[in-house]
Amino acid sequence: MLRNRASGLRAKLGALILIVISLPAGLVIYQSDVLQGWLVSAASDRMLKVADAWVERESAVVGEAQATLRTLALDPIVLGVDRADCLNGLHAIMAGRRGIVAMHVIERDGTVRCSTDLSTIPQVSKWPFLAEVFSNRSPSVSGYEYVPGKTDALLFVGVPLIGRPGEAVVVALDLSWMRTTGQNAFGFPSVARLIDRTGREIAVNPSAMTPLVGPLPADHPLMPRIMIESEGTADGREADGIERLFAFAQLPETGAKLIVSIPRSAVLGQSDRAMWAGIAWLILCLFGALAAGWLAVELFLMRWLDKIVDATHAIASGTFSGSLAISASAGELVYLGDALNDMHRKLEARQRQFRDIAEISSDWFWERDRSGRFTFFSERFEQASGFHPSRIINRSIREIEELGLFLDETGDTMKALRRALVDGLPFRDAICRVRRPDGAPAWWRISGSPVFEADGVTLSGFRGTGTDVTAAKLAEAALVEAKTQAELANLAKTQFLATMSHELRTPLNAVIGFSELLEAESLGPLGAPEYVAYSRDIRESGQQLLRIFTNILDMAQIEADRVTLDESEIDVADLLETAVRMMRQQAAGARITLAVKRPAPAVTAVGDERRLLQSLLNVLANGIKFTPGPGAISVSASLTEVGELALSVEDTGIGIASEALVNIGRPFWQADGALSRKHDGVGLGLALTKRLLQLHDGGLDVRSELGIGTTVTLRLPRHRIVMATA
Repeated sequence: MLRNRASGLRAKLGALILIVISLPAGLVIYQSDVLQGWLVSAASDRMLKVADAWVERESAVVGEAQATLRTLALDPIVLGVDRADCLNGLHAIMAGRRGIVAMHVIERDGTVRCSTDLSTIPQVSKWPFLAEVFSNRSPSVSGYEYVPGKTDALLFVGVPLIGRPGEAVVVALDLSWMRTTGQNAFGFPSVARLIDRTGREIAVNPSAMTPLVGPLPADHPLMPRIMIESEGTADGREADGIERLFAFAQLPETGAKLIVSIPRSAVLGQSDRAMWAGIAWLILCLFGALAAGWLAVELFLMRWLDKIVDATHAIASGTFSGSLAISASAGELVYLGDALNDMHRKLEARQRQFRDIAEISSDWFWERDRSGRFTFFSERFEQASGFHPSRIINRSIREIEELGLFLDETGDTMKALRRALVDGLPFRDAICRVRRPDGAPAWWRISGSPVFEADGVTLSGFRGTGTDVTAAKLAEAALVEAKTQAELANLAKTQFLATMSHELRTPLNAVIGFSELLEAESLGPLGAPEYVAYSRDIRESGQQLLRIFTNILDMAQIEADRVTLDESEIDVADLLETAVRMMRQQAAGARITLAVKRPAPAVTAVGDERRLLQSLLNVLANGIKFTPGPGAISVSASLTEVGELALSVEDTGIGIASEALVNIGRPFWQADGALSRKHDGVGLGLALTKRLLQLHDGGLDVRSELGIGTTVTLRLPRHRIVMATA
């Protein structure tokens, strides 16, 4: 491949020599092209001057005729009274006048009183020009008119006679001014053409060109410019296929256009011959210079490039040794040879660096070809697999398994890994379970990236890294086992608490019942008054213990997922009133005032009424417990901006420190955790309330400030609000 590129370089060098040497040829052609453009521009300007000269010629002829008619109009007596005198006068006036071929005296009704040549007069009864003559007070000029029997068109100039309002003198002018005007602008004849305002051809000079040129077609190079511009130049091909240069000018008296043209080849012929002669000589010089340049390139460049190509090929194949020496006659290629030697030294250093990194890394490196056979494993692989890399080089995965290294393909990860290897997709941190030859299980974390050919499409293999993560996987398995055992222990604890709470409630109910009988002295007096007080203390302590057991049992049932909600529609106002009524006596004993703010509008919610009432009672009990008398507790209900139902209990108690608020709702947690705390309870009230609200898809919010009070809000979601009416 490298040799082919060297051959391509020779071709490119040859092309470069041709390009460099061809620059003078291009310059010659460019200069010739510039010269041609200058010649064409100069010829066009000269032709425009020729056209202007012709226009001036016609203007002079018409001007002379107009001057003659003005003189005659002021002195019509020379025409006499009878026809003979009139004719003699006309012949006398015509003598020596340029361009005038006939004169006529015509009356207003078209009657010709006298004429030097009646054949030169159009049909006067249909001649608009005659009416224009009588309507003007100065000489009038017609357009060019064709008269039957005449080859060329004629131009008429007329003027009414002073003192004879019914008569006018009209002269006919031929195209002699055009026949006698010079044509040689550059030493070769030009062609002049006269066309009227409609584009109709009137005359051609020389007349022999008429069959060759013909009238102007619609696609003529001058159309439609000649119809809207008074003068200008152009070039193009006419109907006869000849390229011509054109110039045109407008005749001021008639509005007709005069076109002058010459063949383009007549102007550029000499320039073309000089250009092609120069190109021919330049081509001969090019071939000579190319041969000399090619020989120099071969001697001083290409033979050294061939050596550099051979050395590069040897480096790529790993067979290069020593260094490349290039003669100083190679010029700049000496530096290229030095750069190649330096590259070889750095490449060897980089390979040594890679081998050192591979040896000290905790990972191992691997590589496989497009056929699926492994071509490289670093030495670290032996520690993870028990195989020396030399035993598995040039083997596929199946062949390695035959040696005893078993890959577990039952997992989805391994299947995905095999698909990635087949489809040429990169993969990262794929965990593979393997079995070493000694039967011990192991886990590897494998990453790989596909390697493609230069086209970026053809897969040539894979390379990647591997890490032995057996220790981490065993630790993870031990952690999972420990977690499972902890969950089983927690479940056993929950079941134990539920069982014990249930078993303790039966004898406790008996204690409470008998203490109530003793307190009421239902069977007769107990004797000393202290016995009644002792019975009341027994009953209150039993009821407190029963509430604790009930909370423990409820919490255990929730954690064991044994609680089901008995849902129904609940009047929120009645729920608040019931909770306050049940706690009013306890609040009064603690000198606490309870107030209820009913929701407006009335709200109906869906939930377990007993559980929600239990939640409110827990919060109220906490508020009474931690509010020193005299104090106040307010219970209210409202709808939030997002449509949730908020049941709020606000007290004026001792409050909770901000750093302790994060623990609110944890089972068995109390703000006052000392053994000598002032308040009873085990810290399950708010925890149980929070769990019960979560069963209703709600939540618990607590805001508090030390010494100010606490506000506890029970939230129920929007979908549990059935009705809100005024």
